[in-house]
Amino acid sequence: MEQATILLYDGSFNGFLTAVFKTYSDKIITADIQRADQGQHGLFSDAVYIVTDTALAQRVWNGIRKKNGQAIKEIYFAFLSEQEGIERLLLSYIQRIFSEVRAVRTDLGNEMVLRIEQLARKVGREKHRMEAFVRFQLTADGIYFANIEPDFNVLPLISRHFRSRYADQEWIIYDL
Repeated sequence: MEQATILLYDGSFNGFLTAVFKTYSDKIITADIQRADQGQHGLFSDAVYIVTDTALAQRVWNGIRKKNGQAIKEIYFAFLSEQEGIERLLLSYIQRIFSEVRAVRTDLGNEMVLRIEQLARKVGREKHRMEAFVRFQLTADGIYFANIEPDFNVLPLISRHFRSRYADQEWIIYDL
């Protein structure tokens, strides 16, 4: 029986892409990628901690962009959904992008492709909702403060919007 390899990473998107790179560079066939703080080791599996390497992550990112530039946004947004097992799903999706000639993201008849597209769309809607409906309150210190409780990790997606919209003000967004 072939022993499964579990790649543990720090939870960052660059860490995930580094782990994807390692599946190719180390020729790991039965890989699973899990966040180190949430990893579950099986009885017949080896766990390997992957140190984030932004140069390796960039190589994977550029490779995806070259093969299917439109899939970039869906991969990132689906990753930010933080759904259980998203890393394994995205790894399979990325492997399919690299192995197929035709555009994978248009194959919505494939359950994996459809699931990633659905998650990416949900994260996109949540991003829009946060940008449109976050309300700030002025504190006694003159800082604008807002509590948010998004369903997904949209802070990396909304920060640019608020930095440009409130560039002349001091503000804090607190994710409950």
